[in-house]
Amino acid sequence: MYKLTIFHFLASFCNTFLVAYPRKVLVEKCLSSNLSRRVGKQQFVIPLNVLDLVYSQTVTWVGVFYCPLLPAINILKLLAIFYIIKFNLVRCCDPPRKVFRTTSSSVLFHFMLLLGLIMSAVTLGVHIELFVPGKCGPFNGYQTVYNVTTDCVSTLPNAAKEGIRYMTSEAFAFTIILMEIIILTSYVSRGRANQKAIERLKDMLVMCGSDKRYLVKHHATLLRQRQRRTVNRSEKVASQQ
Repeated sequence: MYKLTIFHFLASFCNTFLVAYPRKVLVEKCLSSNLSRRVGKQQFVIPLNVLDLVYSQTVTWVGVFYCPLLPAINILKLLAIFYIIKFNLVRCCDPPRKVFRTTSSSVLFHFMLLLGLIMSAVTLGVHIELFVPGKCGPFNGYQTVYNVTTDCVSTLPNAAKEGIRYMTSEAFAFTIILMEIIILTSYVSRGRANQKAIERLKDMLVMCGSDKRYLVKHHATLLRQRQRRTVNRSEKVASQQ
């Protein structure tokens, strides 16, 4: 897991500074060549960058049991990758040709993130269940991993013990589930309200467009009538003379 994290950081770094930036320099300095026109600058594809973040999160979930320092390393890696991708976006890339659709892609991103969470949870659960402690390490002398956690909790102060017992109780789980239901209900209601407001605004825009067309037509007819009146007056004056 350490190797996967470091390799992902090196891949992002090399893609920006060894591929995208030289490509951008070549395109800007050789504008007259046909090769530079065909190659062009690298396009910034939002789904691929989001999937990279999902991949990093999945690797962290899988490796957190085996590598305790992996979350801290992943935080530093994501901070560095953020500025690397920002440099790549601002200096080296062109906007994508296809329009990014958030409505369809966000569902896919959430599904991939949920799938990574389920895969990592199942993998860790099976491995912890079938884990046989060795002769060295923190699990030496224990039959399962759960025995280590119970012994560690027993050495804590009473306040910490009560807090952990409450966090592992049914009351805390019921409170968390109730809070999640309330938050999800509020978000769904806000989404529906925003959708209705957007539909109303669209109807108002259509009505405003029809009103503008009517006013333009009415103004055009008034101008024609004025022109006709002026022409008739000029003809009458010419006939009288």
